[in-house]
Amino acid sequence: MDTGGVYQIINRMDPTKFYVGSTYSFRHRRSVHQCAFLKSRHPNIHLQRAYDLHGLELFSFVPMIACDPEEALRIEQELLTRLRPHYNISLQAGAPMRGRKHSHETRQKLSRLGTGRANSAVTRLKLSKSLMGHAVSAETRRKIGKANSGKKRSAEVRRRMGEARMGRSKSPEHRRKISEANRREWARPDGRRSKLAKAILEAK
Repeated sequence: MDTGGVYQIINRMDPTKFYVGSTYSFRHRRSVHQCAFLKSRHPNIHLQRAYDLHGLELFSFVPMIACDPEEALRIEQELLTRLRPHYNISLQAGAPMRGRKHSHETRQKLSRLGTGRANSAVTRLKLSKSLMGHAVSAETRRKIGKANSGKKRSAEVRRRMGEARMGRSKSPEHRRKISEANRREWARPDGRRSKLAKAILEAK
């Protein structure tokens, strides 16, 4: 019966160099590592380079402790902290990308893969729910405002934004905030009216 737990990938030429990981299935995880090595697509660049240099026959996949996934993560973290394995990029269990940076070429590939890809209605709903109640800091708002400053939206973008707003009702709290913001615009301490106030006056 296949089991999971904590394992090592050991460089048999130099046993002091090894990788520590955890899995729900030793058999499956070993196969995943081997397949990635053979295709030169292993996410751990240290292991991939070592494989390219020495070949698969000089590495051993060694199950260390058989246990359930939660316990495996705890033990993996303890081993990462104590042993600081040579081939592990991250020393945080369950976070292999921590401390790793994509190359410029990889970032370009990821960008091309994401171009033109639209999220499904289910995904958009999940994203919306995850952001509910999320407060944006003043610094973040300042950065967003600076990034958007001077940008001109195309006619197509403006049309889509208009369609998205159609039929959308504002909550009483939202209307109250807009009303307060407008009152502040009309009563500036320097006695000058803002562009919004001037536009309203001109429209009358």
